[in-house]
Amino acid sequence: MDKIAVLSDIHGNLEALKVCLEDIDCRDIKIIICLGDIVAKGVHPMECINLLKERNAIFIRGNCDRFFS
Repeated sequence: MDKIAVLSDIHGNLEALKVCLEDIDCRDIKIIICLGDIVAKGVHPMECINLLKERNAIFIRGNCDRFFS
């Protein structure tokens, strides 16, 4: 069975997301589910979205994501 990583409330914090993804890679996790709130507050929302898209993450739109879409 594949391991699954669940992320949420990234809020545009690119540096924190990169650290989480490094840990995910170390654990050989192939499936990433993002529970939303990728944007808002932080200064790198699009970079965070693009990085997760590159990983084929599964997205669920959070309340902040709804507000900015």
